[in-house]
Amino acid sequence: MSADDANERSPMPGFEAQIPIENPGQRTMLALSGICIVLPAVLVALRFVARRRVSRSFDASAFCILAALFFNACLHIDCWIMVLKGGFGFHVAEVAQRFGPGALTLFFQCIMTFALLWSATTLFTKLSILFLYATLFPLRRVILATRVVGVFLILFCSAAIIAGLAMCQPFARNWDRSIPGHCGDQTLYYTCLGVINIVFEVAILALPMPVIYKLKMPLRRKIGVVALLSVGTSATAITVYRQTTLANLDFADMTYSGLAATILSGLEPSVALMLACVPLLRPLFRGGRRGDSSTGASDSGGYQRSGGEGSGLGFSSKGRRKRDRQPGLDTLAMATHDDSSDLQLQPLEVANSVNVCSNQDDTASAGNRGSAAKLSTKDKVLGPQFIKIEKQWEVR
Repeated sequence: MSADDANERSPMPGFEAQIPIENPGQRTMLALSGICIVLPAVLVALRFVARRRVSRSFDASAFCILAALFFNACLHIDCWIMVLKGGFGFHVAEVAQRFGPGALTLFFQCIMTFALLWSATTLFTKLSILFLYATLFPLRRVILATRVVGVFLILFCSAAIIAGLAMCQPFARNWDRSIPGHCGDQTLYYTCLGVINIVFEVAILALPMPVIYKLKMPLRRKIGVVALLSVGTSATAITVYRQTTLANLDFADMTYSGLAATILSGLEPSVALMLACVPLLRPLFRGGRRGDSSTGASDSGGYQRSGGEGSGLGFSSKGRRKRDRQPGLDTLAMATHDDSSDLQLQPLEVANSVNVCSNQDDTASAGNRGSAAKLSTKDKVLGPQFIKIEKQWEVR
């Protein structure tokens, strides 16, 4: 390292080299950021362990949750840097006086990066949920709805990133307000991000509800499924509360006034990421192993249940076999006991072969008697004036 580099990295004379942890706001941000790195990583790891119990493959939802986990970790490392190196928690004047202008420059660079990382984490978390819905409910209308919401979500987050980068002109004015130029209304920017994010969260929450409402399952289980898929409302509550703190933002003193809003902004995507994993953890507590399957026949109609991470109400698509069977809503339903044999079967959207036979009394026509004679023993009717309808169903 050259002498010039050493001088550049050393603290300026008269300024403190180390930013001390002196106030509760700093401690809160450091602690919560640590928790928001560790807990999502644990939940995502458990999600993949649960998936290994039922399937070896990974779908788009799994890859999106990994991307969200990466950006979430970067987001909270950025928070640590703002506290430990940027003077977050102190007034701007105190930061400049005690730690030098370099600390302020680093802080404003980090706060700009924070908004970009927040958008990326939010995008991939919500995309993971949408991909999960498309697998759980492979109905044409649900898949179309998830695609529409997904496209608008990508456009929104892309616009948020572009707006964040173009907020100040020239670009360096984002962290150096002494440069001639102008900046947009940053408070309005963060307010719009929050409001639109709430709209998306409500839309994603409501998306599967019409399908769940029409499911033929016990009311207790239906309520359990709705509750399990609605755990994301916790993140929405954080977003709503954060909106109330934005009114107190003063970008002239952002190192102090922005502490509460930044803590909540970092907490929100982390909670959403964790809650996106919760519905898929039940295989860890049921003891089921990958490959368990059974088949049978019933006179109740043609139904199918499929197995794996968050995929399948058991609807098949025009007779094509699914490459990867994944667990249905019975995996997600919150039961008071593990009644694995209580299968919630849903109708296939394909034509089923149906054998219908009848056996009337001895006065039946010879043609009918001939047809009945061709039936196997198990297909014979139960008595006069009865008909039997046999349909096939399969449980996987």
